[in-house]
Amino acid sequence: MFLAIYGGLSLALSLLAPLKIKLVVRFQHQSLSIERISIITLPRVYYQWFSQTMRKKVTDFNLFETYSFGRNVDLIRKIQLGRLTTRLYICFYCVGITILIFYSSFKQRTITENFYNPSLVLTQQLNTRQNGTVECPCTRTSIPLHEFVTIQTSFHEICTSTFVKDEWREALTINFNNISSFLNINNYRHFLSAHLQFLSGLCYQAMKHVNDSLSNLLYQTEVHAPTLFANALELVKSINHGNALMTVYASNYEFVARKSQKDISTVLYALPITYKETQNCSCGLQSKCLTQAVFTWPRHVKVKDFLIGCLPSESFLASTLECFFDVDCINLIRNHTSGNIHLTHVLALNDRSMIHSRFQINTTVKELVKKLFMEEWPTNISYERYFSQCAPNICTYFYIDNANILYVANTLLGLYGGLTVVLDWWCPQLVKLIQRIQNHYNKKRRVCSTSNIT
Repeated sequence: MFLAIYGGLSLALSLLAPLKIKLVVRFQHQSLSIERISIITLPRVYYQWFSQTMRKKVTDFNLFETYSFGRNVDLIRKIQLGRLTTRLYICFYCVGITILIFYSSFKQRTITENFYNPSLVLTQQLNTRQNGTVECPCTRTSIPLHEFVTIQTSFHEICTSTFVKDEWREALTINFNNISSFLNINNYRHFLSAHLQFLSGLCYQAMKHVNDSLSNLLYQTEVHAPTLFANALELVKSINHGNALMTVYASNYEFVARKSQKDISTVLYALPITYKETQNCSCGLQSKCLTQAVFTWPRHVKVKDFLIGCLPSESFLASTLECFFDVDCINLIRNHTSGNIHLTHVLALNDRSMIHSRFQINTTVKELVKKLFMEEWPTNISYERYFSQCAPNICTYFYIDNANILYVANTLLGLYGGLTVVLDWWCPQLVKLIQRIQNHYNKKRRVCSTSNIT
């Protein structure tokens, strides 16, 4: 920058100083004659003298020394070439300065501001600014997520109700006979205990799986946790069905005794049960054969939205929990289980609470399991705690600003030195090249003229 200013001042002084000295000397020589001129003609004389002087200065103005044009050129020609080069230099210089002014005026610049030991309030103020970005690198390379992220879980109402308690289930099924009660597999009272145990286990495992995932703060817990839980459940069901394991309720296979033709011995065969209500579905081929759950004694009555089938787990997953929202349905179950009428008293689930729930009352248990019985995953992120753990010691603010007069002037001064150096070398070379071309053309024309004369 200082070199550029020095170059500009030296050029200006080299042009103005000789002119000023000559004006002073000429004024001294002509002071006597000026006294004789009348006051009326004095301004006109000064104007004529000044215009002639300036015209001569412009005509004779030369920035280049004679040695710039080589030794093979006479002195007068060197002076002429110097004047021509000077005019060419001034033209290119003006064009270059004009381009630089336009370029500097319309160019946008990126400004960087550093703030040391920033506070949270300062970073928030910087973030609210427009057309800018803030970078505040942390002094700690790693920060545990639990330091600033908390996830509060909210489960379906069924998982916190009395229906998943072992005490209520045991009081409800206390009078069941483990052998005689299985004689009629179509009676829902034989599936009820399995369904309630399965529901309790699903809620427990879902809540445990969610809490384990949150304690580890796994990446995208809300997305991966339900998938992992559903995959584990599908694996267990596939193993049971693939190995043709018979349930204790004899709901998928039944033993049939047949005498052997070769001897007197009796052979027990395990034959798959077929549920006709689902288009003759055989439990030997698939485990999702279903039928409506009913109580067959003391009278035949259907149980609201509960199903039975090959496997208690599959049939319960296809069922809904609407019965637990209905007092009449709950009393129906209590009356057909021969349990303790006082210990089994329970309030129905509040259907009004489902208004703000993500689930409908008629949502299947399978859909609830896919969502891990989760109502919501509210995530609370404390920026204050994160900033405290991050503890940045510097914040850098970047923003784009348009050029101002000071920036344009600074850019011109910075590029002036380079522009003058380039023009000082390039203009004489261009003039010498033009002179060579002109000399070559003149020489060729003289040769042609001589040949025509001869």
